[in-house]
Amino acid sequence: MGKLWIAITILGPVLLGAVMLWSLLRNRQQSRAKKAETERATHDLYVEEDRIAHRDRAVDTTPLDPPAGGTRP
Repeated sequence: MGKLWIAITILGPVLLGAVMLWSLLRNRQQSRAKKAETERATHDLYVEEDRIAHRDRAVDTTPLDPPAGGTRP
């Protein structure tokens, strides 16, 4: 059991560092056009979500329960 923990303690950080290095090198290869496309798509998504949120809020503003003594329109 002690050898397993030693292996985990040593190999864990080494593996994590290797994955982080691979990720960093992979993302550096993105071209400026690809980065701009990603930013534009993210912006468009935020705009669409905001539009849907505002539309949903404006759909029905009537109260669910009519006021006491009154009728619901």
